[in-house]
Amino acid sequence: MLAKMMAGLALMAMMGGAWGTAQASFLPYDNRTDFNAQGTITQNYGFGDVSGQQDSVYTTHGVTYTAGSNFVFDPAYLLGNIANVLANDLGGSIPAAVNGTDSTMLAFELGTLLGADSTISLVLTTNLTTYPPVTLSITDVSAGMTFFGYVATGAGEYFTGFTLDGGAPAITNVTLGNTAVPEPTTYLLLCISLGIVGYARKRALSPTR
Repeated sequence: MLAKMMAGLALMAMMGGAWGTAQASFLPYDNRTDFNAQGTITQNYGFGDVSGQQDSVYTTHGVTYTAGSNFVFDPAYLLGNIANVLANDLGGSIPAAVNGTDSTMLAFELGTLLGADSTISLVLTTNLTTYPPVTLSITDVSAGMTFFGYVATGAGEYFTGFTLDGGAPAITNVTLGNTAVPEPTTYLLLCISLGIVGYARKRALSPTR
């Protein structure tokens, strides 16, 4: 009987990836400390080693920016920012692709170049879906940058890109990370192991006939 149970459970484990339909979801974070605690940070880049016009398709530290007019403003440009920020120097959107297949964590600090507080639209994209736009309130870069963090929580889900639109957005301290959540099959195999141990213990405690 034990052999039959193990064979059945092993078959279930092999089929585990096909159970149900993957559901996309994410959790937002409004401070870096809580966000960083969700996993391992793999990239955190604030454009501190570059300035001025960058490539029209600009790839750095795991992210490709495709605005066509990627410009890094350092404090010498007298916009009031105390650290380097990346923006579309035409004041337009900032579309970006997240490279790789393991970034379940995505964060950045945002501000606006408009000279006053503003709102922008954020669209997050994962391997499972493109989420509806989210409206974010941001301050002028002279007043500091606002942190926004996101963790993908769908089974097997990871970030593939994002777009910032409206309000002349500027971005810095772009962060990628991995929550390293075990695959569903890992959980299933753990349950199988616990079940076998429990069954064996029950057999050992049962009186012999």
